Amino acid sequence: PTPLTIFEFPLYHLGPDGVATQRFCDGEEGVIVALSLEQRKRKNRALKAYRSQRGTIRGFNLDSERFRVAKPYEFRKLPNDGALLYDAFSSDFTPEDWLIGARQALLDLGLG
Repeated sequence: PTPLTIFEFPLYHLGPDGVATQRFCDGEEGVIVALSLEQRKRKNRALKAYRSQRGTIRGFNLDSERFRVAKPYEFRKLPNDGALLYDAFSSDFTPEDWLIGARQALLDLGLG
């Protein structure tokens, strides 16, 4: 069988100056795809549909999207060198919960 190519795209993460949107944590640019006027309108409508996420997606750019072939991540370690955005909020979801969930997912997929 042909190996599956997995692509990733950046949403948001904790950067050195706060929330960083649509940028990869490691600073790599990836492939930048400029969106047409119709695609920008469609994206804007889609983002507006998620009212509960309005504050989170306010900083999203409508002009382009970024993609890249996914890197081989080590899911037994915290992402973004441990700088976790959700950890900055009062949340019941902890970094340890993330690690437990990631390890369980790897086991469930037969990759652990």
